[in-house]
Amino acid sequence: MADETLYAFNYSDSEALLAGIGKKRQGGQIASDAISDNANYIGVATTAITARSGSTVGSGTAQIKYTDSSGVLQNLQSVAVSNAGSAIANGAYLKIFRVGNRFFAVELC
Repeated sequence: MADETLYAFNYSDSEALLAGIGKKRQGGQIASDAISDNANYIGVATTAITARSGSTVGSGTAQIKYTDSSGVLQNLQSVAVSNAGSAIANGAYLKIFRVGNRFFAVELC
């Protein structure tokens, strides 16, 4: 019996899904997650994010957020983030962007 389930996506989601079909990432993984390779996100630090030391970036974790239809931030995905600046406290709001296969975080003031 054929699958008759209807799946609907908004335009940007459908573009991201189509762009990810068969696309390989570092390590040979095929792209299939909800995170675009070239987008910016709002997030919240879920750990303290260490500062850069010399040419070594700091690290921590963050929760990427999206805005629901009521304008409320909701959880999308937890990610490991790198930090090229000063230390960032747990709970700080962040701008998160992707560089290659890494996410970088900048604290929003």
